Amino acid sequence: MSKTALLSLSLVLILVLFGCKGPSEPTTEEGAEESPFDEDIVEEEIVEEPTEAEPTGKEPVPTEKAPKKAPASPAEPEEKIDFTEIPHGTAKITVDADSSDWEGIAPMPQPFMDKTTGPVKLCWREEGLYGFVTATDDDISPDEERPWQGDSFELFVEKDFRREPFKHYNSFQFLFSPAPDLEGTECYIMSLHPSDEPELEESLQAAWKKTDNGYVLEFMIPADAMDPAKMAPGTRILLHFVISNDGESVEQFFCDKSLDNQWARPKTWGPAILAK
Repeated sequence: MSKTALLSLSLVLILVLFGCKGPSEPTTEEGAEESPFDEDIVEEEIVEEPTEAEPTGKEPVPTEKAPKKAPASPAEPEEKIDFTEIPHGTAKITVDADSSDWEGIAPMPQPFMDKTTGPVKLCWREEGLYGFVTATDDDISPDEERPWQGDSFELFVEKDFRREPFKHYNSFQFLFSPAPDLEGTECYIMSLHPSDEPELEESLQAAWKKTDNGYVLEFMIPADAMDPAKMAPGTRILLHFVISNDGESVEQFFCDKSLDNQWARPKTWGPAILAK
């Protein structure tokens, strides 16, 4: 075999062993024919399955609208309070047991006893609270040590209108008694109060006179002793008064002081207001 034939056979074997291709296919450069396999490949959209959110330690934000608040219940109507008016004394009053200063001032009603008028008059002036009492009494017999057990007039006042169930710093009990054993119109005076202020009694004024069928008694409680109640129109207080004969209550304003210790329960006393 000639050299030329051997060389040709060797090239064929090399091509067979190494898989060499023949001339390359034309490219898809400009002007070249496109291959049918060069069409755009549409990738399949991958839809991810929802996964459960990891806990974050916070409450999830609600997607629904929050429920509307329930409508507020209608407000309870305010308690209607019937006040007894204490008139303003326009004329000067001298504490001397003379009724002439009290002309034109109407007696206080006594709701507890179903009376529209009674034997007690009250009025206020800038300097304090005044009172005039007409008592029927055949035998005047006071008790200096315990006035409520003899012939006396008691005035209970809650000065801050708190309507408390028990006596407190601003609730007072004033007692005035005729004193036949003392000179002139001088009275026995006592004030009962949780703080027991002795100077308070010294500021109180009272006078009395004997009448044909009993006695009259006039008193004044200074404005300082009525504090925090102001001696001005519109001031509200709670009060109760009692006329006792030998320790027995014969006239009362708003409650029975002996029933369930109402003498020590301001909320059972009568609402009063200082009128113009």
